[in-house]
Amino acid sequence: MQFNEKNIELYKTLIEEEISEWKEAYDNFMNDRSQENYRNLLKEMADAIVVFTGQFHALGVSATSVLNEVNLSNFSKFPIIDNSEEFEKEEKRVCEKYNLGEDELISQHTYEGRAIFHRVDGKVLKPSTYQEADLSKFNYHEVD
Repeated sequence: MQFNEKNIELYKTLIEEEISEWKEAYDNFMNDRSQENYRNLLKEMADAIVVFTGQFHALGVSATSVLNEVNLSNFSKFPIIDNSEEFEKEEKRVCEKYNLGEDELISQHTYEGRAIFHRVDGKVLKPSTYQEADLSKFNYHEVD
């Protein structure tokens, strides 16, 4: 894959158009939860993925490769914690990190042994196991 300046601009425009279409489909579905609006929302979400994938290609990288790195980072938000003592310690660390009271944190210990810590609005928080995505292998190279 090679960096393609012309297509970068094209995909910027396409992304803006698709996001606008997604917003309209989202609003339509939230106002009228018909099957037609539901399916249109799904279509617009998929269209947005397609044009973002095109932008990755125009930048000269594989969307899958970048997503794999970002997913590794995201999964580090869900640590495997074997016992309740460690779980409680991590709860306390998360509360301190985000300056939250106990009533502002919802924590779950899933059946797979993974912990999930999130605010009451649903935003997943980063526990001590969180690792930033390592995108250092993706470097910009201008083509002559």
